[in-house]
Amino acid sequence: MAMRIQGKKNESGCMCFTTRMLGRHEAPPTYRRVDNYVHPHGMNFAAGGSGVFKLPSGAPTLDKQVDHFRDLVQDGTITRRNLRNSIALVAVSGNDYARLANVNDTSKMIKFVDEVTSEIAKQVHRLKNNGARKILVNNLHPVGCTPWVTRPGNYSGCSSTGNMGAYLHGSNLQQKLSHLDYVHHVDLNTAFSNIVNPDQGSKHKVSSQFEHKMQPCCESLDPNGFCGQKGHDGKDLFSVCNDPEKYFYWDDVHPTEAGWKAVMQQLEGPIKKFLRIN
Repeated sequence: MAMRIQGKKNESGCMCFTTRMLGRHEAPPTYRRVDNYVHPHGMNFAAGGSGVFKLPSGAPTLDKQVDHFRDLVQDGTITRRNLRNSIALVAVSGNDYARLANVNDTSKMIKFVDEVTSEIAKQVHRLKNNGARKILVNNLHPVGCTPWVTRPGNYSGCSSTGNMGAYLHGSNLQQKLSHLDYVHHVDLNTAFSNIVNPDQGSKHKVSSQFEHKMQPCCESLDPNGFCGQKGHDGKDLFSVCNDPEKYFYWDDVHPTEAGWKAVMQQLEGPIKKFLRIN
């Protein structure tokens, strides 16, 4: 889960949703507290394994990440001038929902989705109140189509339950944020589904480039293992495909470089239109 702030410089400036897509070759640096200094490319407050709420990983929550940003604004490290044309990205990948993996109670799922999306909306308002001018917020990709979920069925189809949760998240988020003209809803769900979800019946041109849409390129030899795992003897407990370009997913949940490129090809136009970047 990530929270990034980036300044926009002149007409050709950009933010880091995908840095190269908008003209820069460096992503904003990771958050570090340095007195009276802010990087001209902005700052990345993201923390791997974090969520909207507190998780076992101990990574800072979205609220805490926004606190870091607020503190830098309040002490003058980030000035209002820095933020005059700023863009923020709030990227939530769904780590909070791991706790619902074995929950079959639909009412509990609906309630928790509302709590997660309400907290995201709250933090979006905080970002705006602390000077962020434009904010991108993504919905959830179809988690029911990830290799982690589709492996028991030999990667032959998506889980409707997992995708329903992603749909509820996106719908809730849309309701809470769609009236804000400074927020753009980044539709990861549709962009992913156009490629990996056969139930969509999509004939999107980017889908045809992937021979393997749900099977990962890097796969553990142990059903409960992970990509990159090694045994006590140091030997690899995973295999890697010969041609990652033919695979949409790299591992159980993350797309390959080619996969992300195909997703961003679909999102580039709407994002640039929102940011008024030609």
